[in-house]
Amino acid sequence: MDIDIYKINEIIGSHPRFISPFSKPYGYYIFTINSQEETLIDEKLISFYLKKLKYAVLNADFLIEQAFQPSYYKFIKNHLFSKKDSIIPSTPNEICQQLLFDSFVLCPSQKQIGCALSNTHFMFGHYIDCQWDYDWNFISSFIC
Repeated sequence: MDIDIYKINEIIGSHPRFISPFSKPYGYYIFTINSQEETLIDEKLISFYLKKLKYAVLNADFLIEQAFQPSYYKFIKNHLFSKKDSIIPSTPNEICQQLLFDSFVLCPSQKQIGCALSNTHFMFGHYIDCQWDYDWNFISSFIC
């Protein structure tokens, strides 16, 4: 279920680590498996989602650092970077500093928060899929 785009925009503001909620595809939503689960989404769950998004905005650098693995740098450098006129960041830390939240998804059935991190300048359609539990304990990340 999509969340009010204007509420998302209020929370994100001009934060450089989050794509605009007006971008396509829309990456800010509550993920439901079926229509029965979708009927359980209420104002309380939407408020919870917005609270978690606020936390992510305030702690974006920390969350990205948790999710980024140095081995992703090798993958990006060796497998994704193919445009000779583009400049790939020269260190894993530089890549980490340039990653953006392309999505922010609440998964109530798993009690998890999922995000996709990427940068169109050097990841070319690929992303890092990340998961945290509701208490922001890091679960996993992998590059797609």
